[in-house]
Amino acid sequence: MSNTTVNLSKNMRVDLTKRHDDLQNLLVGLGWESPKEPVNGYKFDLDASVLLLDANGKCSDADNFIFYGNPLSKCGAVKCGKDNKDGTGEGDDEQVSIKRLLLDPKHEILRFLVSIHDAEARGHDFGKVKDAYFRIEDQDTGQTLFRFSLTEDYKPETGVVLVDLYREGGNWKIRAVGQGYREGLHGILKEVGLQVG
Repeated sequence: MSNTTVNLSKNMRVDLTKRHDDLQNLLVGLGWESPKEPVNGYKFDLDASVLLLDANGKCSDADNFIFYGNPLSKCGAVKCGKDNKDGTGEGDDEQVSIKRLLLDPKHEILRFLVSIHDAEARGHDFGKVKDAYFRIEDQDTGQTLFRFSLTEDYKPETGVVLVDLYREGGNWKIRAVGQGYREGLHGILKEVGLQVG
């Protein structure tokens, strides 16, 4: 078991189970720096969410889209914390807790994403968002195990898939994705088979 934080680069894959076989309670922290002043009359409002997917990367039930409006998965394993409306303050802007022992076996992939609320109408995109990151913490010890920082310019995207946490060969693995979507949340949900709004 390693005591150092692993910094992930885009498309990097890491075996979580091999490195931390006793890890049961995870805290996922997501952070970013939004413009301090309104853009086109509106402050930026970013939302973190999680998709619980099957082995084919599909989501058959809207209840498996976990966000501020549906903060707890049916199995009780995945819970979104408080919605941060403006990204102010130090440290994580939003958090997701995961209890691995409670996770429904049909959920093979946990996809973590961030999207900009009402981005098209407000003329907002990720080109103006800085220092976005994703990190995984051992909730029992408080140690950050993995961190993925977005270093690319994501203009004109309005949604970004950050990381996949997935099962393979009986182990849990991490893939740093960093994929932007011009259609934002709607584009990400459509790709996994969900229609919203």
